[in-house]
Amino acid sequence: MDNENTKPIDISNQLHQLQDSHDHDLQPDKQNPEQASKAPESKTEEAPEITRQDLVKFKSIIAQFVKDTAPKVKATKRKDNAGYEAVISKDEVLLTTYSPDSLKDPVTHKFKCSQLTLINQQSKQEEPSFMLEFMKQYQQVFNDISTKKAMVERVE
Repeated sequence: MDNENTKPIDISNQLHQLQDSHDHDLQPDKQNPEQASKAPESKTEEAPEITRQDLVKFKSIIAQFVKDTAPKVKATKRKDNAGYEAVISKDEVLLTTYSPDSLKDPVTHKFKCSQLTLINQQSKQEEPSFMLEFMKQYQQVFNDISTKKAMVERVE
């Protein structure tokens, strides 16, 4: 796939609006990115509620990306076993994250666009509490695509 025609996708405004509506800081840990996806230590701290409107916006961003690129796109960024593989289509959005710890299995989440649900592929359970982190990770995927840091290919 020709990366030169790939337009930058920015969902940071949507993420900032979600974060601004909550008191606690949800910025990923820039010093230790592998720890950014871990659950909060505090039992009282909860992820902000993602509204249906937020999910519809995310779905429309995905639809626009697919329209501007290809029906199904795979973006991969791996270094020293850590990284991700993202597969984007109009029906579903997959994100597989690989831990730097080679003993840990990769974790795959699937966002079903028609149902606006996020499913952990290993447990087969919905994980609405992970949606904000999923969206943050997809912002990074879009950033990596636009700056050519991820390998991008069309999937048939």
